[in-house]
Amino acid sequence: MSTLKLLLILKRACKVFWEEGGKSVWFKMLGETVYRRLLIMARHLDGDITEIPARVPLTMELLKTTEIDEYLAFRNETDTAELYRRLNEGNCCFVARSEGPIVHAVWAARRRAWIDYLSCEIQLGPDAIYIYDSFTSPGFRGKNIAPFHANKILQYFRDAGYRHIFVAVLPENKAGLNALEKAGPRPFKIIGYVRIFFWRRYFLRVVGGCSNSPMDTVLQLASKKGDWTTCRAK
Repeated sequence: MSTLKLLLILKRACKVFWEEGGKSVWFKMLGETVYRRLLIMARHLDGDITEIPARVPLTMELLKTTEIDEYLAFRNETDTAELYRRLNEGNCCFVARSEGPIVHAVWAARRRAWIDYLSCEIQLGPDAIYIYDSFTSPGFRGKNIAPFHANKILQYFRDAGYRHIFVAVLPENKAGLNALEKAGPRPFKIIGYVRIFFWRRYFLRVVGGCSNSPMDTVLQLASKKGDWTTCRAK
């Protein structure tokens, strides 16, 4: 590891420690070096979906190909090639607008989904959806937009015949966890890897130990658990 990268990690660690506390710093430092994991939240779509009102007027729609430039302006850090890859693989993007501009967006994947933070792919059952890359404009945060939008998306996929929704979040992301729990998902599995130099060993385990839930086979790693694989990027 170069001296410059080490200094950047230490600077980031000091910032996180000041804002989030010591435990979060520890896991973020591990994430930069040898260990990463995400908490997968899950929800059945069989039950009622409670309405959660937003604190601003909103309309929801699927992103159209004619609106890609507008989305790139909304998420200016997004790579254009990555956006087209998602669309070409059949992923869809839901956008929420407040009196015109996009203020929130979230993506949904079917069958297979790429988790960029872990550089791995997961397989989904035919009646399952993976939700990812949720983002709210900074000026519209704290207005219940993400939970409101999430519930509309749950209704959309339930009406389309899907039964399971999955989403991954950093366990230290308390704001993200609170927003998800408002929409109904609960902790399901931990997915991650241990890294040694250029090799990774992935794991996927149920939260709390063992489970006989029917959902256990609905979401799986695309590669075999326990195999050592070379680090790669999408």
